[in-house]
This record gives sequence, structure tokens and C-alpha cells, in this order.
Amino acid sequence: MPFDPFISERARLRADILFLAFEVKLIRLALLLMRVSRKDDDAGGPDGDADDAPSNKPKPYGSVEYADKPYQLAQNFPNDHNGPPEPIGDERPNLDDVPTDRPFGRGELSPILRMVSNLAALLGLATLATRAPWIMEYGPQILSNNDLPKSLSELQKDVGVSKPGYEDHHIVEQTSAARDGFPHDLIDSPQNLVKVPTLKHREITSWYMQPNADFGGLSPRDYLRNKSWDERMRIGIEQLIRFGVLKP
Repeated sequence: MPFDPFISERARLRADILFLAFEVKLIRLALLLMRVSRKDDDAGGPDGDADDAPSNKPKPYGSVEYADKPYQLAQNFPNDHNGPPEPIGDERPNLDDVPTDRPFGRGELSPILRMVSNLAALLGLATLATRAPWIMEYGPQILSNNDLPKSLSELQKDVGVSKPGYEDHHIVEQTSAARDGFPHDLIDSPQNLVKVPTLKHREITSWYMQPNADFGGLSPRDYLRNKSWDERMRIGIEQLIRFGVLKP
């Protein structure tokens, strides 16, 4: 087969693009670590007195003490079409926090997987697997959680196709829209379906079920009852952007 310089150049460009995307992820992770470190310094440091002093500052919604660290956790809500509620919130990645044995419960697993996804961007899955081999079982979810935001057309492209680490997501929630009388051909239309990373999907679903000051203390799901399709779509698009799935 004759050598094709065009194919070779295209392969080189793809490799360069992938390397640049990886560098962007490392920069984003470094900025996150700097922000968290700055907050620790302002509060007196991890071992400072300020951590032991009572605070009148309200905790984030669903915040509980988990494994001696503050994690933002969803409450125990029933399952929904878009997936069960999951712990949300980013923690400063620390290799020592990765358990060597697979976490037993879903409530333990999700925040750890989100933390591991940050570590994976920095160290790689192979390095993490030497400490915790069970991580490889969730490799696709860990890697997809570090995806850069995509355009709406890109998110819609793979809907209906099985893709490890990703799930189909209704921009306008399926169950609540059906209860309010919207037709199924509208709810399940291509314009209302996107393929999103699994962990991001669960974060968005959890957000819909938790009380929110922006909606007068109602959960977004309660707020959207009897609202128009356009309003539901507006909220759904905003959350895809907020959780880093959709490009602004």
C-alpha cells in the first residue's frame, strides 16, 4: 500500500489535538486545586482553629459529614427516569482518599468516582489502578466525566447508541413532562435527547430534586410543574451548561 502523506498528517494533527485537550484538563484541575487551597488558607488551614469554630454560614444543600469530610450529598429520593440521585460536588483530589477496596454503597461510590476522575486527568487510570484495581471497572465513567463541553449537535449525535460511560438524557424531564400532559412524541423527540457523561447525568438529576433558593425554596422539579415546554427547555439547557456538558 503506497504511503499517503495526507493520512499521516491528519493522524499527527489528531494526536496534537488530543494532547492539547489533555493539557487543558490539567490546567483546569490546577486552577481548581489553587482555589481550594486558597480557601483552606483563608479559613486557617486544614488544621487551623477556624475549622473547629462553629460557623453561621449555611451549608450547601444536601451537605452532610461523610467519612470525616464535608461532601455535598443528595437526600434519599425515589428513582427517576433520568437516574437515581447521587452525591454531587467536587472535592480536592487526594490519592490517599481513594479506597483500595470497592465502595459498597452508591452513596459512597459517586463522590469517590468524581474525585478519581480529577486524579485520572492528572495521573492516568493505570497509575490509580495500581492502588485500587476496582477503579478499572468504572474507567469509562471516570474518563467521560472529564469531557470538555460540547455543542448541542454533538451531544445529540450518539443518542440511542450504547456508549460506555455515557447515558441518554432528556433535557426536559420525561416523567414530570408526561404527568403534565405533554405528548410522548415531543418528550422523546430528537431535540429533547442528548448523550451525556454518566456522572454528570446523575448530578443534573440530583439538582432537579433538591430545594433551591432560586425557585423560592422549591426543587426545580416542583417549580416546573404546570410550566410551559419552553420554560422547561430553558432550565434544562441552563443546567447542561452549568454542569459543564454543553458549550455556552
